[in-house]
This record gives sequence, C-alpha cells and structure tokens, in this order.
Amino acid sequence: MTPKEFGNMTVAEFYSKLRGFSWAMLLAQRGRAEIIAAVYNASANRKRGSSSVKVDRLCPINNPPKNVFFRQIFGLPW
Repeated sequence: MTPKEFGNMTVAEFYSKLRGFSWAMLLAQRGRAEIIAAVYNASANRKRGSSSVKVDRLCPINNPPKNVFFRQIFGLPW
C-alpha cells in the first residue's frame, strides 16, 4: 500500500484491511498446523497408543466471528 492510498483511507477501511490481514495470518497458521499434525500422526517415532495431534489443538480459533466468509474459509459451521 502506498502512502497516498493509506492517507486516503477511512478508519473503517483501515480496520477492514487489518482484519483481512489477520485472517490471512490465521489461515497460514492453520495450514502449517495441518502439515505438522499430518507429519506427527504419520511418524513412526510416535508411541504406540498415544493420541493423535489435532489441528484445532495446535492452532485453536477462539471466539470466531459470525462472518460467513470467515467460517467458510476455516470450515466452521455457520
């Protein structure tokens, strides 16, 4: 974003951009958590009978917004 674009933004537009960025960061974290969980659960070094690692345990979403798009991206019920 250029300084001119930033200067022309309203507070609501800036807040929307910031919220979208935080959603993108959370989506990236969830992606990494899925990879880590898959590798751990497929690992031969895991103790027999131990519980598998869940993505929600590695990267929990506390108090998700009621936004339909957010819920669709993260596979939450809406």
